[in-house]
Amino acid sequence: MSFSNYETTELIEYLPEALFLEDGDGKILDVNSQACELLGYSKGELINQDVDKIVPEGAPVYLPGEIDEATRAGKPIETVNLSKDGTEVPVELRGRILEVEGNERVLVSIRDISERKEANESLNSIEWMLSKKSSSKEMEYTPEYGDVSELNKDGLILTSVGKDHLKDIVSEYLDLLETSAAVYEKNGDYALGMFSSGWCRLMDSASRRLCDTEDNQEALDSGRWLCHESCWKCSYRSMKEGQAVENTCVGGIKLYAVPVHVNGETVGSINFGYGNPPTDEAELKRLSEKFSIPIDKLRKTAKEYNSRPQFIIDYAKECIKIAAKNLGYFIERKQAERALEGERNKLRNLHDSVDKLQQQESEEDVLNTAIDVAETMLDFEICAIDILEGDYLVPRYNSALDPEETTTSKIGEGIAGKTVQRGETIWGEDVRQHPDAKPTKSEWRAFISVPIGELGVIQVISEEVGSFTEQEVELAEILAGHLREEIMRVRLEKELRQQAIRDPLTDLYNRRYFNETLKKEVDKSQRYDRPIAFLMIDVNRFKEMNDRYSHQTGDEVLQEVAGLLKGNVRDADSVVRYGGDEFLVMMPETNGGATSTVDRLQEELDRWNKR
Repeated sequence: MSFSNYETTELIEYLPEALFLEDGDGKILDVNSQACELLGYSKGELINQDVDKIVPEGAPVYLPGEIDEATRAGKPIETVNLSKDGTEVPVELRGRILEVEGNERVLVSIRDISERKEANESLNSIEWMLSKKSSSKEMEYTPEYGDVSELNKDGLILTSVGKDHLKDIVSEYLDLLETSAAVYEKNGDYALGMFSSGWCRLMDSASRRLCDTEDNQEALDSGRWLCHESCWKCSYRSMKEGQAVENTCVGGIKLYAVPVHVNGETVGSINFGYGNPPTDEAELKRLSEKFSIPIDKLRKTAKEYNSRPQFIIDYAKECIKIAAKNLGYFIERKQAERALEGERNKLRNLHDSVDKLQQQESEEDVLNTAIDVAETMLDFEICAIDILEGDYLVPRYNSALDPEETTTSKIGEGIAGKTVQRGETIWGEDVRQHPDAKPTKSEWRAFISVPIGELGVIQVISEEVGSFTEQEVELAEILAGHLREEIMRVRLEKELRQQAIRDPLTDLYNRRYFNETLKKEVDKSQRYDRPIAFLMIDVNRFKEMNDRYSHQTGDEVLQEVAGLLKGNVRDADSVVRYGGDEFLVMMPETNGGATSTVDRLQEELDRWNKR
């Protein structure tokens, strides 16, 4: 018996799922083309082979009765199959035992669930990032040998920035990774060393003991402090090459280092460790011997580390690049203070202002705060921020003009448009002498126009000719740099929050969002004695629709129903995808109007069903 014995050959051949026909002993009798495509075999290579051929070593081989029983119970079996090239493919098994011409046969359907697995892992990663605990306690950790940055007496980074502020900068990315980080001066002195993970602490302390001395300077000079040597070599290479570099740490994880530049000169390096500690027995044995650590302790400590998804590591790498730039800006600011005593207060305010920007949680708050920040740094009559939307610069915030007095401009038009087009600062002593200027007020004179990266432009204007100095232009550029990073940060955080509370198929709120907001809405309803209504909706015979017309059709139905629901409720109402084909509408402050909403939805659904 094979699939070709049936009039339904074409249907079976082109079903979206892989089909296997097997006898009771597990021999493959026939397959469709999807099975061949899924596992990379030809039909001839599979037929008459034992089913063990497509099962990885050590993975369970399910008996026909087990598959049949699970299918009847509506609980398909999740397992893995082995493709021809050795790749393990996550799959879902369904099957039934059939009797054909007096012989027992098993028809097994195999569905590739790789994308579903990856999607679940991504969602778990996002949830982990949004719910991660602060590592402030870990930041307070001091190694048993003390703080090696105390050996740094007059290093430029440490004296200019200070230990506490360095901790704040490093914690921005170390909170994400919970591993290790170091900030080095150009000569190799530590400006800061931090260890968050148990693995990094264990390896560092063990390698410090190998130095066989109480004196930290002697230990650093001995060459036997393995973790220090590995960490310093990576940072030294980044300074020598003038760019971000990666190395493998002697302790089994990765190192990423970025040089710190001040006025074009390399003054130090900042780095962090990342990646999972090794679990390979041979590698653990090697480390055990090299660091004189019991292998059982290495195993236990390695397993305690919470693996980070790749996008978190990538984001941390971007953060450390920003941190290196911030260090450079900060040190340049300190140098300017010493050279120009009169600019000291403005530079000190920059530090506080950057912190304020970093505390904002929305783009609007960031832009509002940027205006306040600019007022503390520069003397001007007006400060304006325009944000790029398509090919136009749209006024978003203005410290002096009313909205009707502002104008939208195209890229390349006026000073603002030229600033964005060129991607560089334009400034002058008198706006009247600039051919591209189109001032709204005739009394405007000196100006600074700085691009906010690729996001827009920030401008400050004075009524006095030549009132802005080069130092103030630098301050405006530093502000624009921080403003860009903070806008990017809040946009990313907003996107991640939306991903965490939105159903990816329908773009409706998901059950997590409903659970988080339910108590708030009920409390509000009780506090103000205002009714709240809930409407539960499901799609009739949805499983039958999926089975008959494919899951793609089912997805399209869910998307259409979601759009219909969202388009026929109030703005105050929340439409939630509660389960597979279940939707829930939460209607606060209905005041008796829930019935009209239900009637309207029923009418629209009836009309939709008749299409």
